[in-house]
Amino acid sequence: MYKLFISLTILSTLVSCGESNKKQRDVRKISWYEVHADGKGKTLTIMVREEFLAQRQLEAVNISKKISEQTGIQLQWQGATQKAIMNSLEKSTQISLVEIQGADLSKAVKQGYLLGPIDRLIPNSKSYDTDSDKFRASEGFSSQGFAVPCVVCAADSAGNKPFFAIPNAAGCQAAAMIFLDYMLAERAGRE
Repeated sequence: MYKLFISLTILSTLVSCGESNKKQRDVRKISWYEVHADGKGKTLTIMVREEFLAQRQLEAVNISKKISEQTGIQLQWQGATQKAIMNSLEKSTQISLVEIQGADLSKAVKQGYLLGPIDRLIPNSKSYDTDSDKFRASEGFSSQGFAVPCVVCAADSAGNKPFFAIPNAAGCQAAAMIFLDYMLAERAGRE
């Protein structure tokens, strides 16, 4: 059943973003207006740790509803093990956004699996000190701007906040950037 869910999720992502994959523009090289035009109405598949979904299910539902109302982007949350998340990055699957932390984040940056640096390209990041450890450090490792902290999420039992990153092979880079901007705006109180 789990494999069927993953297959359906990936198929849904390919159908939702397939056309944009062929013509997808590098979000690091286009204006924010163009990012919005490319991302509106897409389906964004977010792969997160199963514990993340278990602990933050209500948050995920609320975020999904708000972002859909404001941007037309539909969110699909997919629970996975940390190992499955790393495997999806290594195999260049069509996941649009991943939750990643610590040593895995450092490895993904070094291996070139993540799009970036992106943190300073997000308009609402200007509300934060993007050079600070508080913004860039995940479990003692620097994101180097390739991931953005989920500032609206509560810390886990170990006191760590989740970070989100866009894989190089992301199906919908623009929708992922809009999601990250939305998450930062939520915290800054400027939806």
